[in-house]
Amino acid sequence: MRYNYVFWGGEHNSYVFETDFSVVYEVKFKKSSYLFIHLSEEITQNVFEFVIDVAFNPNQVKTPFDSRIGVTIAHIFNDFFAKNNNIVSVYICESNDKKQELRMKKFNVWFHKFQDASYMKLDEILKDSKNNRYPISIILKNSNQYRMAILEAFVSIANFQNQDK
Repeated sequence: MRYNYVFWGGEHNSYVFETDFSVVYEVKFKKSSYLFIHLSEEITQNVFEFVIDVAFNPNQVKTPFDSRIGVTIAHIFNDFFAKNNNIVSVYICESNDKKQELRMKKFNVWFHKFQDASYMKLDEILKDSKNNRYPISIILKNSNQYRMAILEAFVSIANFQNQDK
């Protein structure tokens, strides 16, 4: 069972939902054509960074385990992708608290539990000069007509970012 959500739209294609614990989440699909500047505009106009933000946490404590969050995010994801078969979503885990690998593990559990096999996901790790690791994923529909070009570009970006680190 999922939470009810609202599509707010706006600049970041925002969806919002509130949990039973009064925590409000904002799920965004931020236009990110700059990630694949070497691909055609026909492809890049459909590239979005996928962001999950805690918009309001009245108790200011760690959010408790809530199995309904994953299914709600999966529904939101499906709703957004239903708008266009050529949407590409890039998920970059927030890293300012050094919990990016835990976030990716949780996202992977949600993805594998709720995806309906019409999506494909490719994971990479980006490294900075201090050898810090940043998980990144790309998700697109299997039916995306530009699938091969997008996947090749994604791997190339990761390889370029990680060389000589």
